[in-house]
Amino acid sequence: MAPEWSFDPDKREANFGGYRSYVLKGEPAITEADVVDAQARGPSENELIPSVYVAIELSPGGANRLEDLTREAIKRRIAIVVNGVVESAPVVQEAIAAGT
Repeated sequence: MAPEWSFDPDKREANFGGYRSYVLKGEPAITEADVVDAQARGPSENELIPSVYVAIELSPGGANRLEDLTREAIKRRIAIVVNGVVESAPVVQEAIAAGT
């Protein structure tokens, strides 16, 4: 299960909304072996909702698999799993072709 949070931009506060369960199937499309570089990035001065995230660069093979995965999963969730824990499960809006 993964915690669900929402953000109220007027109050500038996060609210815990409960837990969500995910069913994972199949083998991972991308693994740590595909990661060439990873860096923590902080919020920029112009962000309405400040965010902190990890920017990753994938190997050419990993980039191709991510593009295929995201092209096939548009309007569906994909799981980002780290050490066996679902850290995020965003809904894919478009194919990610850059490998970053």
